[in-house]
Amino acid sequence: MITKLIPSIIILLTVGDIYTYPQCRMPNGYTGECKYLDKCKPLKEVSEKKAKTDDELLYLRESSCGTTSNYLYKVCCPLQSEWSKKLNLKPIPFPEIINYLAEPGSNGTREKTSDDAPTSVLREGNKQNEECGVDVSAPKINRDYGTAAIDEYPWLALLEYRFGRIICGGSLISPNFILTAAHCIETTHGKPANARLAEYNVTSYPTDFVEVDGGATERVTVSLIAVQWSEKHPLFDKNTYQHDIGLVKLATPAENSDFIRPICLPRYNFANQFDATTNFITAGWGVKSSINNDVKMEAKLPYMPIPTCKRTISTTSLTNKQLCAGGNNERSDCVTDSGGPLMFESENYYMIVGVASYGPANCKDVREPTVYTNVYEYLDWIDTLMT
Repeated sequence: MITKLIPSIIILLTVGDIYTYPQCRMPNGYTGECKYLDKCKPLKEVSEKKAKTDDELLYLRESSCGTTSNYLYKVCCPLQSEWSKKLNLKPIPFPEIINYLAEPGSNGTREKTSDDAPTSVLREGNKQNEECGVDVSAPKINRDYGTAAIDEYPWLALLEYRFGRIICGGSLISPNFILTAAHCIETTHGKPANARLAEYNVTSYPTDFVEVDGGATERVTVSLIAVQWSEKHPLFDKNTYQHDIGLVKLATPAENSDFIRPICLPRYNFANQFDATTNFITAGWGVKSSINNDVKMEAKLPYMPIPTCKRTISTTSLTNKQLCAGGNNERSDCVTDSGGPLMFESENYYMIVGVASYGPANCKDVREPTVYTNVYEYLDWIDTLMT
């Protein structure tokens, strides 16, 4: 049986017609439908007001969920059954990073605030405007992928185990948390003990030297932070690698810099946008029980639909909670760390859409894709642990 990768949809029936609207999260945390602004009465009324409050302006901006080929604006609209109720204009500042939006997002955590409130509400007191997904290195036009710059992908982390052994990577998603794979949480070498941030050349630990403009040399020192606790997803199956996602809590918060910065979580289900033209980025050291590369590397990976992926790697266990990338003469396994990120980029802003789960046994096998855990499917679990 082949499982198709399709977005979750709400089906509305009218006389003679069937309309399908992708589900989305509204800025106030409730579930809505992504539709044209003109078809969304509550938000259309707000947009047409001559004088708007700051909350109304922010709410409209945060409601963006897409555009069409002719640039018609789409918003995350309340369900039509809710239109008679007053719109709860309490925007949450985590802008979606997609092709039409060129601004950083925020990775605020979420919690329930009442019996009828959704879980996607930012916890008060958090760093709600913590900038994420911003790479301070200069954008590359028609870029060549290979060796990454020292300040690229500042959310990359390496996880240390007993005796300082590195067998997994991860991604900083807030000053306190690293997202990784479940199989990286409990290993034959125990649980992760420390996290390395601002790493570049593992052979020059703990200090790297980089030449900057003008011929000067800048010294960058690795930030080694102890792990307070780590937890794998409770449904993780080590035989099928289903639910292969885990979270690491740092004992002390990481300090933001040009070399340490969180990546954005995908607050919108982008899976329905992925097709044969979609390319992702992965970066890391190719860690699979040992370091494969001395310095940080990067690679561009094409999206592979789940049905194609099933045929390519001869498995029937893949679901829409997973993503496949690579397998098109891309040596991604030489770059991707176990637990490392599959990144979706827009205008030099990044979000983590996948966590590396498993791939070819040999990185020279360029025909097989790498399988990633679909991060969007686990946002509620992540947010619960981060609360």
